[in-house]
Amino acid sequence: MSWTASAVFTQWILNPLWQGNAGLPTNYVKLSTDVAKCALFGTTASMTPDKNAVVGSTGYNTGQWVTGNEKTSGTDWVATGRALANDAITAGTGFVMYDADDLTSVATATLTGVAGCLIYDDSITAVTVADQGVCYNWFGGDQSVTAGTFSVAFHVNGVCRFTN
Repeated sequence: MSWTASAVFTQWILNPLWQGNAGLPTNYVKLSTDVAKCALFGTTASMTPDKNAVVGSTGYNTGQWVTGNEKTSGTDWVATGRALANDAITAGTGFVMYDADDLTSVATATLTGVAGCLIYDDSITAVTVADQGVCYNWFGGDQSVTAGTFSVAFHVNGVCRFTN
């Protein structure tokens, strides 16, 4: 199996968004003011993202999101990912959207087999999982760059979006 879609983690909606049965995570304020990061991941035999994973498997360096599956390029795209900038939550008719600026590496990045990214809240330090995952975004197939610029361009509908 491998990546086939993008999704918001059910556990993100349950907690911290709706502050479900686990209680508010330590150091969580709100997604648009916390430090959210984008870490790149590849396709491996054990990498089939699951939006319904238990909360302990949604955080950075937990479950499938272990650093052994992460894609990095020295200082061009570092381990733990890149911080999102100018992130904001917008509401409109029938939707709520979380969005941020696109991310671009410096022009010397070398990355191979990048299947998608994990968006996670790096400010969360405890309760059920540190660095809890918000969502994952599939890039439609493995992406690569050699001594060039690697960009993550978020969809016009945002990093993630809730509709009714």
